[in-house]
Amino acid sequence: MGRTTTGRRALRAALALACAAHLAAAQSLARLGDTTLLARTMHFPSPRAATWITIGSTIAPMVAGAAIASRTQERGGSALFLAGVVAGPAMGAWYGGTLSGSWNGTLLRAGGVALAAAAASGCSRSARSLSGCSAGEATAVVGGAALALGSAIYEMATVGDRVREHNSEVARAMVLPLFSPSMRRVGVEVVVGL
Repeated sequence: MGRTTTGRRALRAALALACAAHLAAAQSLARLGDTTLLARTMHFPSPRAATWITIGSTIAPMVAGAAIASRTQERGGSALFLAGVVAGPAMGAWYGGTLSGSWNGTLLRAGGVALAAAAASGCSRSARSLSGCSAGEATAVVGGAALALGSAIYEMATVGDRVREHNSEVARAMVLPLFSPSMRRVGVEVVVGL
């Protein structure tokens, strides 16, 4: 009987030590409230941030690329502009954890850029406008550019909703550490949404 009591005491001491370590870590994380609330806000990407990341990573390279291309004859500005159009809109989805749903838009934008570039290659080199293109080439250039830009705008407008939906799907089943200063309890919280 003495051996069982000693084993229980050792187990209780180990459990108390583990809880004290968790309690100290939780107190350092959350001075003002429950760690559950903190964990929920820390683990999920913000839909608003995803939208602004998408807008910034699309527009900034496009503006910088256009500025460089207008001042020099090198192709660096054009490459930067195209990177902003094709890859920029996917950055917010990457941040938000929904990149797999963004590949269709990336491929659509790449196809639109390829269509516009292929059509523009048939135009006369002397003109920097569509006046040197045939009607079919001009239509393909405008259509490809509209396809790429339309897909980028759609991505900017919808990335926040996709991230919000992704967050709600992930939040349906979570196991979170729990520390409640108001109730003075430490434990684990299982959150299951139906």
